[in-house]
Parts: sequence; structure tokens; C-alpha cells
Amino acid sequence: MARVAFHVDNTTFRDLSVKAGDEARVKFFAERQLSGQERLLYQLSASPALKTCIFLVDQLLFEPNEVPDRGLLVVTGEVVVRSAEDEFFLGPGSVLGLAEAICQLPLPHEYRAHKALNCKDLPADLFLSHTERLSGGIKSLVRLTTGRILGSSAVTPPWMAG
Repeated sequence: MARVAFHVDNTTFRDLSVKAGDEARVKFFAERQLSGQERLLYQLSASPALKTCIFLVDQLLFEPNEVPDRGLLVVTGEVVVRSAEDEFFLGPGSVLGLAEAICQLPLPHEYRAHKALNCKDLPADLFLSHTERLSGGIKSLVRLTTGRILGSSAVTPPWMAG
């Protein structure tokens, strides 16, 4: 069994309220020298536009070959991703299934909660039907995740620019 983990340290945010204003967040990010991934995780986990989902240990998130209608952002906990040959673990900051949901492609693996999960629901229709109102951070997330699936040679739709 391979254990390739990805996670962002979400304990960094314990001292910052989700209701903090822009000035307080900018100051906090600068003082702590947070990475872009850490800032993005905080902004998305604090977003009132995204619903929170809770998954229990061993609960199935996505089946192999499922075409999801949403992605999930792991805020706390750990996911095990299983293929026929291997399994690996993903933690806070991991985005699961969003690119596949937007591109309407099947997921190649099974995704299960390895530890209890707190996730943010990332519905594909939110991104596709309200693109003119999406924040720069969410547009960036969509650009990065769809680019991962479509490859760098894909043409970026105009609504994803900027």
C-alpha cells in the first residue's frame, strides 16, 4: 500500500475568525506568510456560499466511473482513494471530483472517508450557472482543476479568465 498524502495545515487558521474583514485577513496572511494554497483553503472554507458536508469514517464519497455533479473541498479529515493497483490518502486542501464534475467525466477511482470528514460542497452548477458572479479565488480553483483534467493545451473558456 502506497501512502502518498496531500494536505494543507488547517490549524494555522484557528486564530482567524471566518467573519474577519478583508483588512484583518490580509494582515493575518502576511504575518503568517501563508502559501497560496493555505489562503485559498481559508477563503473557500470560510465562504458562506458553499455548504458544509460531513462524512463518517468509511462512508463512500464517489464510486469508480461515477460522473459527479459536484466536487468536495476537504477542510478537515482524510480521504482514501483506491484504484485496482494502489491507494493513497488526501487531507485538508484537497479538491475531489470538481474537474470531473465540470467536464462531465467519470472518476477513475473510489473515494471514501478514511477519517471523519468536514468538506465544502462544490456544486458544478454553481460554477457553470453563475460564472459572472464568482470571485477570483473560485475562478482560479475552477481554472486549476479543469486544467488538471483537460491538460494545458485546452482552451480556457472566456468566463474563466481573470
